[in-house]
Amino acid sequence: MMNQLSDELYDSIMQEMNQGDNASENEFFKSALKHYESALNLIPTPQTDWEIALHVYTALGDCCFNLGNYPTANSYYNKALLCPDAVEYGYVWLGLG
Repeated sequence: MMNQLSDELYDSIMQEMNQGDNASENEFFKSALKHYESALNLIPTPQTDWEIALHVYTALGDCCFNLGNYPTANSYYNKALLCPDAVEYGYVWLGLG
């Protein structure tokens, strides 16, 4: 059975993700990174046990990639692969090249 986050915690994570996405879409990648890191810090440990972490790690990877920080981007994409359903999520593989 997959772990379920409380609605309140899920909403808090998604609020940070949405703010990060808005910043990223406007190419404010450093601001986006802060929101994605905040989202990640809200996820209970071990974070890779949670499906939502797949999207947070992927967003972090994309953001670091856009900032030219390729080793950190690669690290986040690899963490994303440890999350539930990640192997079937082709976008992570695209990020890894």
